[in-house]
Amino acid sequence: MSNDKIIDKKTVEHIARLSKIKLTDAEKERLIPELNNILSLVSKLKDIPDSVEPLMSVLEVALSNLPEAQEAILPMMPDEVGEKNNAVDLLKIARNAKEMGEGGFFVVPKVVGGVGDNGE
Repeated sequence: MSNDKIIDKKTVEHIARLSKIKLTDAEKERLIPELNNILSLVSKLKDIPDSVEPLMSVLEVALSNLPEAQEAILPMMPDEVGEKNNAVDLLKIARNAKEMGEGGFFVVPKVVGGVGDNGE
């Protein structure tokens, strides 16, 4: 990433409106360099070589380097199909869910508006 600032005050205001949060001018100005720094750090991920093998668990690598700990690597829980998360029972304890929609999904209040939403 170049040294160009990607996030400006207008972008911060847009993000705040979409997030439905109110920010003072001082907070907006403080967020500009913070968000640009985050984007700069994320752009450094491009420098990671593609040849690095993905890890299933950091714990496995840490323990595999210790000869006495070879047997200490924790096993993963087995996948078991069951009725542990029955949607009807979950709906009974859900605080903001109003009803069960088609396909067994929860119907919840709208959070994000569409294009042209004024954020109110």
